[in-house]
Order: sequence, then structure tokens, then C-alpha cells
Amino acid sequence: MLRRLPFLLLVGLVGCGDAPNDAPPAPIAVDAPTGERVENPSYASWAAFPVGAVVERVSVTEEIGRPEKTTTTSTFTLVAKTDTSITLELKTRTTRYDGFVMDNPPDRFSTDRYFHLPPGRKSADPATAKEIDTPFIVAGKPYRVRLVESRDRNEGGEVLVKTWTSDAMPGGLVKSITETPGVKKRTTIEATGVTLPR
Repeated sequence: MLRRLPFLLLVGLVGCGDAPNDAPPAPIAVDAPTGERVENPSYASWAAFPVGAVVERVSVTEEIGRPEKTTTTSTFTLVAKTDTSITLELKTRTTRYDGFVMDNPPDRFSTDRYFHLPPGRKSADPATAKEIDTPFIVAGKPYRVRLVESRDRNEGGEVLVKTWTSDAMPGGLVKSITETPGVKKRTTIEATGVTLPR
């Protein structure tokens, strides 16, 4: 099944209270987006590469200080691109901390090129990215990367995020580390393989 990201708002129809039972329902009015229109970074980071580009990423989730880990290998394939959207196929295999292995069937999802930010929100300042002198090596190839560090909060407390990206990597993501110290949880995602069609 093809899914579209970001999700589209489905508008329902309701009847008017004073209208006869056989009268057509009145549509709900929905205002046009008013926030800043920006290019989706996910679209831009894949659209620069040919259809057939493949990236493998390995995600490891662990409780800091304990040996148990859950590992997920995700394989992303660019299967279609246009001037307005891209379509990726995703295959995943997860090995839980208890040894249970689960293979998920391939799934496809589409990402639009543009979206609107919520009113009052501005796009991220690229100046917050820090160029890294030492390149990351993925499958034997060096990638010049940028680092962005951020903080957030969830039900587990403060969340610390480090993300390394490269324009030369399909999908952009080279590595990320997300830590929630309050619950001693860490998730590390790394690109481990890249294949570009000849």
C-alpha cells in the first residue's frame, strides 16, 4: 500500500440541522494553509539521486549501562521521483534484545516536495549546522558531514539529539544519536551501506 507523508487531512461531511433528510450534506470549510511554504528536506535529500538508489541503516536501541539491545536494519530504495514527490520502499528486520527476529513486509510511502509550517513557525536556520573536519566512513567511502545538536522533552524527560548529515548521502542521514538520560535510553542510527545505480 502506498502511503503519503505528511498525512493528508481527510475532511468529513456533515448535514445541516434544518435541511431535509434527503438534502446533500454540507462540506466542512477548511482554511488554506497560511504558514511558510518550505521544501521538505526528506524530498531534497533523495531527489538529488537516481531512481534505484539504496541506503541501509542500522538502528540500535539500548538501556545505557545494560547489555540488552534491540537492532533494526532498514533498507530504503528510491523507487520513483517527480518534480512534486518521491516514493521510497522500506524493508526492515528487527532483532529484539531477547533474540526474537521479525521481518516486516516491504512498505512504500510517498513524500511531497513542499509543505506548510504551522502559522508563526519559521524554517530551521541552516547556520545551526556545524561542519565536521573529519569525514565519516560508510562502506569504505568518506562523507563530509554536518552536525546539528538539539534538545527536546518527552514523557521520559530531556532528550538530547545529535545528527550528522551529508548532501552526498541519499536521504541525508549519516548518523544520529538520541539519548533520554532520565530513563537511560539511547538510540543510535548509522548508515552502513549505499548503492547507486550505474
